Amino acid sequence: MPVILAPDTYAVWLDPKGDLVTLQARLSPCADDVLALHPVGKAVGNVRNEGLGLIDPK
Repeated sequence: MPVILAPDTYAVWLDPKGDLVTLQARLSPCADDVLALHPVGKAVGNVRNEGLGLIDPK
């Protein structure tokens, strides 16, 4: 699962000297309105297929 961060937290996340407690505090589910879910065609599952059309809602 990717980590989805707000832009104002990028520097903290990327700081190589950041402490584990601070970083773990960023690991929480994102708000429901951040991501959108929609069905796509079966072609998206084939690595030989390319193009933005693969993610068009079907």
